[in-house]
Amino acid sequence: MSRKPWFACLTLLLLTLLQSKVFAAHHEGESTPQEPAAPAEQSVAATNQYSCTLQGLVRRVEIAYATDGTGVPCDVNYYKDSEAPDAVSTLWSAQNLEGYCEQKANEFVAKLQSWGWECTAK
Repeated sequence: MSRKPWFACLTLLLLTLLQSKVFAAHHEGESTPQEPAAPAEQSVAATNQYSCTLQGLVRRVEIAYATDGTGVPCDVNYYKDSEAPDAVSTLWSAQNLEGYCEQKANEFVAKLQSWGWECTAK
């Protein structure tokens, strides 16, 4: 039974190495954050809020900044205005990586559009 602590340490080490390899492969060639992409069906300049509608339902995607005029820290907030008017879900957050919230918000809006939602920038 003396192998269990050794096996646990080895497993943890291998998982850590695997995660770092996956992270490195995912971010390969990135030296700085990339410019966020606009949603697929519309070209939108930098925006902090989108409103999406489908069959009378309303969704909002907003980027909230802790301090005006700075890109971080930030949150990407999602609202289901029709079903839960006072509820907010924070989908992503960034503390240091500028452009992250904008990229994630744009990607999520593009996904909503691919599902049939009509989204406009506010």
